[in-house]
Amino acid sequence: SKDNFIFSMCALNVYTYNLIGNAIKFTSKGEVKILVERENETGNLVRFRVIDTGIGIPDDKIGILFEKFSQVDSNTTRKFGGTGLGLSISKTLVELFNGKIEVKSELGKGSDFSFVIPFEIGEDKNLESDTRNNFNYSSLIGIKILVAEDNSYNQIVIQDTLESLIKDVVVDIADNGKMAVEKHLATNFDIILMDIQMPEMSGIEATEYIRTKMQGTKKEIPILALTSSVLEKDIKRFLACGMNGFIPKPFKQDELLKSLAKYYTNEKGSINEGGQVTKKEIIKEEIKKEEPVHEKVTDLTFLKNFCEGNETRMKKYIGLYLDGTPENLKKIDEVFSKQDYLSVSRIAHTIKPHFNYMGMKQAFELAENMEHYGKENINLEQIPALISQLKEVCEKSFAELG
Repeated sequence: SKDNFIFSMCALNVYTYNLIGNAIKFTSKGEVKILVERENETGNLVRFRVIDTGIGIPDDKIGILFEKFSQVDSNTTRKFGGTGLGLSISKTLVELFNGKIEVKSELGKGSDFSFVIPFEIGEDKNLESDTRNNFNYSSLIGIKILVAEDNSYNQIVIQDTLESLIKDVVVDIADNGKMAVEKHLATNFDIILMDIQMPEMSGIEATEYIRTKMQGTKKEIPILALTSSVLEKDIKRFLACGMNGFIPKPFKQDELLKSLAKYYTNEKGSINEGGQVTKKEIIKEEIKKEEPVHEKVTDLTFLKNFCEGNETRMKKYIGLYLDGTPENLKKIDEVFSKQDYLSVSRIAHTIKPHFNYMGMKQAFELAENMEHYGKENINLEQIPALISQLKEVCEKSFAELG
């Protein structure tokens, strides 16, 4: 079916992106090959391979590659970075539709990662005239988008969404603002979706660099903020640094498409001159109203609408939440016990999007408070209670979603 094919392509893209990124990162000399091979003559199995001549993996370490937060050794982590989450998440995605992963490697000579996926054989369909919510997005066909986002969960969601909505879209991911600047210099993109809080270089710093240090079309590329903060003062700050507009997180599919179409087709290349705020659509801060307390801690209404009722996609995102949240809660405990409050803030910021997609308003607010307290080094005595409450809410969510 169309939905199964889209899901297969999205998961395949996530996994191959991770494999290719690892191969390049760990190969200082030689080459990286990407091969696609038919596994059987008459069947529907396809093997994808990423082969490199990099540092290789010891035999006794291959077994731990797909475990969460695992690296071959601490020197690898210090030299190359990474959390060890990529392969674990990718393995989960591939296995969701009966994929199989294999690894062959020799220390000092390179690695051969491959996976086999069954594909359904069907007829080609012309999707160019497809619409979403009565919005024709055919003008976006073939658009090249750079997404600057450090949260691996958000990376999967936005790449999955863009590739399921837009035909022939090209999506590249940058893990931080510095990487976004480097990729923008090296490749021609049509638009940049820029997260605000990122390591090494924030979204604002990256935008200011592009607007002040680059020339011609590189300088004028449309940049849209991806942000969970839609207060007037924050939006003014985003626009003042040179961003053209913003897309609130968690985003709605039609809003995402309309924003892309607006700046790709109608206002491509326009920027705010002299740092002046010209955009009128600024969301005003609203006074929070008391809402009735619901017995359930999750509400999948947003996720269902976001996935347009596609149960396969919903299960994928729920699975990512159930798989990653216990480790994140454990990490918050660990860093708080070491009085590393900035790390508390960072992890809390990382897990907020998960709560948004699961409709967990209480958990989101708890994480938001932790993020603020840790970042500003205030109310630190309240953090243990916030952690305890967050664990309790998450335990309830596991029971509801599991």
